[in-house]
Amino acid sequence: TTDDTTALQTAINASAGRRLQLGVGTYKVSSNLQLISGTHLEGEGASLTKIIATTSANVLQASDGLNDVSVNGIYFYGAQLGTGDANGGAFYLTCSTASASNISISNCKFENFKGGSVIRVAGNGTLTAAPTHSVSNVWIKNNQFLNNYDQSPTAIGTASEAISVQYGVSDFVIADNAIDANYNKQGIKIFTGTNRGSVYGNAIKNCGMGNAGSVGA
Repeated sequence: TTDDTTALQTAINASAGRRLQLGVGTYKVSSNLQLISGTHLEGEGASLTKIIATTSANVLQASDGLNDVSVNGIYFYGAQLGTGDANGGAFYLTCSTASASNISISNCKFENFKGGSVIRVAGNGTLTAAPTHSVSNVWIKNNQFLNNYDQSPTAIGTASEAISVQYGVSDFVIADNAIDANYNKQGIKIFTGTNRGSVYGNAIKNCGMGNAGSVGA
């Protein structure tokens, strides 16, 4: 029943530029963990280090101007309480006032999230306007997504996804991820306005509005 939010945030703030090793165990968070440049979260493996969300807040919230961040070897378990596109996820980065670069998420497991995206990375562009702030050099590799939920979509265009790479993201790699969309009806969504991306080796199943559980829970 311990809330570990404050302790984890204090450790993140104190460890910029160094690896922050999260030992074997379960950590509960009740609000965003705010990532700062130079954050390197390292678990003991997705079967050993677990972070559980107890509210609709995104677990990892990244701010404008974020650089040199990595997340590796952690099991993230959501609260299935998301109410909109900007909450209910595991990792959320949208650049509104400053660009970001060098973001890596690897060897993690994501389960039971309900939001617009489990992982969302975005600049500040739109379909018709080029971004003034962007995100470059993004690696999302060798992760597992299982039993994540939509917000009762009525069409595939409004359905949620495991990975969302949006306007203004460049030089990205999405590779070797295992995505069982099931209740989260889109596997990987890549927006117009992204550049120089590689997507390969991903195993995606149970996507689409026609499958069981297509309207979420």
